[in-house]
Amino acid sequence: MLRPTRPIDTRLVGGVAVLGSLLLSLSLGTPALGASVAANQAALQAQILTLANLPQAWTITSGSANGGGVAAGCGGRPFGASHRIAEAEASFEDPADLPQLFEQIAVYSSTSTVFQHGVRAIDRCHTVSIEDGATKVKVHVAKLTYPGGKKTAAYSLRFKVQSQKVGIDLIIEQIGNEIVQVSVADVPSPALSEVKPLESAAINKIERSPPAPG
Repeated sequence: MLRPTRPIDTRLVGGVAVLGSLLLSLSLGTPALGASVAANQAALQAQILTLANLPQAWTITSGSANGGGVAAGCGGRPFGASHRIAEAEASFEDPADLPQLFEQIAVYSSTSTVFQHGVRAIDRCHTVSIEDGATKVKVHVAKLTYPGGKKTAAYSLRFKVQSQKVGIDLIIEQIGNEIVQVSVADVPSPALSEVKPLESAAINKIERSPPAPG
């Protein structure tokens, strides 16, 4: 895996975390309310990755995946609040600050429809401009070749922070009535050897855990 020839600037790492927050959660709005929300939330919290599921010395980050930059830019509100019952999210980083990992799991009442709609919306995206305060970033979005079935979609997001190229690979998978998003950020881009084990860890934990009732 290629690394920058200079030491990683902590401002760069922070910038990746902030932009990851904006880019990697493709959900907007507030989950639907109902009697089953607490049960679904508890199920998702049991499924979300923890440090025990990750390589040794990884740490939890304060960056949240609750943003919406790509969603707003792509249009169509992919993976938005419509039909969503509950969600859980987490973010982590390697001891060297990069790579960074973002995970979000959401349960829906019409999951197949939401998944198909969301994938179609992102497929139409090519370039998205987002802003975080005074920072303006142009993100190039492309489909990513990734081993998975018809209920898996993958994308590469490429942009620059402080003139440094950054890549985020986003894997979206439908599992029953849930949709999981796993994103890995690195410079200049993540390698499949980084992404696949982390995505597999997320999927395996979900599949081993009791499903959300929906």
